[in-house]
Amino acid sequence: MWQPTTEEQIISAIETGDLRENAHLDVKRELTRGDGARTELARDLASFALDGGALLVGVSEDKQSGTFFPTPVVLAGAAEQIENVAANRIDPPLFILVRDIPTAADPSVGYLYIEVPPSSSAPHMVDGRYPARGDRTKRRLTDAEVVRLHAARENQDLRTTRLLEAWTSRELRPSHRRTNGHLYVIAEPLTQHNRRAFEHIARADNNTPAFELVHQVERSIPRELRGFSPSFTGAHSWVRRSDGSALTTLDPGRPALRNESRESSLLDIELHDNGGLRIHMGRLTDAESDEGGPRYVFDVAAAGYALRIVRLAQVVGEEAGYRGAWGFGFHGDQLSGSISHTAASDRQSFFGGDADPYETDTYTEVTTAHASEIDGVPEAIAERLAGRLLQGLGSYSVLSSFLRAKST
Repeated sequence: MWQPTTEEQIISAIETGDLRENAHLDVKRELTRGDGARTELARDLASFALDGGALLVGVSEDKQSGTFFPTPVVLAGAAEQIENVAANRIDPPLFILVRDIPTAADPSVGYLYIEVPPSSSAPHMVDGRYPARGDRTKRRLTDAEVVRLHAARENQDLRTTRLLEAWTSRELRPSHRRTNGHLYVIAEPLTQHNRRAFEHIARADNNTPAFELVHQVERSIPRELRGFSPSFTGAHSWVRRSDGSALTTLDPGRPALRNESRESSLLDIELHDNGGLRIHMGRLTDAESDEGGPRYVFDVAAAGYALRIVRLAQVVGEEAGYRGAWGFGFHGDQLSGSISHTAASDRQSFFGGDADPYETDTYTEVTTAHASEIDGVPEAIAERLAGRLLQGLGSYSVLSSFLRAKST
């Protein structure tokens, strides 16, 4: 898809006749004000959500001749106006990317390039209807199309759920012999691509390429989410697996926890040939001491690992050249009766706060995200994975700033 970044590129496309409206590009002279105009803009944006597309604002079309000419618009406040429409006029809210392209003569005016990546939540509704895109015009989805699209989205979630269940079912140690709750997170490319795209790292002779990616991810994580053991960079052993390889604290051979003392240091990061990712961490919950006392859920770890799996998918996608959709899964177990470590520490200076115990024993969430959303707002994806758990623990108000810092 054509993605201009300068006025020169736009003028060149106009002069050569290469600028044309099609199923993936709509051209607008300006953003008009008023309720009707905002609704129409919402329909334009939502119509691209199925297959992806873009709006270019600041270019007019002579309908009779079919030619275009530049009509730069005032840029101040325009991006915010568009983002508000995407967030408040479309159901569910639509993720978009808005780029200001100022003119060379006057940077206060220019063009707006609004990219609408394919949405994992499509179709999107505006005023009770589902807009879609034809070759050059909008149309309304039929009821049958809406049902089919919702079913396809459910199938994606089901696929991710099954992959997550397969990962959580691995018996490193029988659950009745475990002392801690464990955390499992996964990321899987969902669209057709090279199944061996990541093989050069997943099948490397040493851990250096994978370890460099892990360190790159860790540098992108807020400092407040890093101070947890086991450390994300603490898995040094490089072992071969059937689908690729792993950075792990486990011994080579069939993965297993041989004694209780190693459970709290468990970290297993699988890197698959196709770019798929799996993380297993052995200390989501832990007791204050062997003699009893409160049992804690380390919600900093939950938030941190939710963000890490998204960031890891981002760097793996870049390395493998994959720009499609990803399925993400998050699962924690042995949660019942545990209290938030963050909430307890926030209310009192040491252990023993009055946070409410978590009611259920497990927590599971899956979501889908396109590469553009992963690049733009990885925190929002992590919030979809771990947000409900943090709300149930009472620590959402403390940790949400790290998971929604860039969310629109």
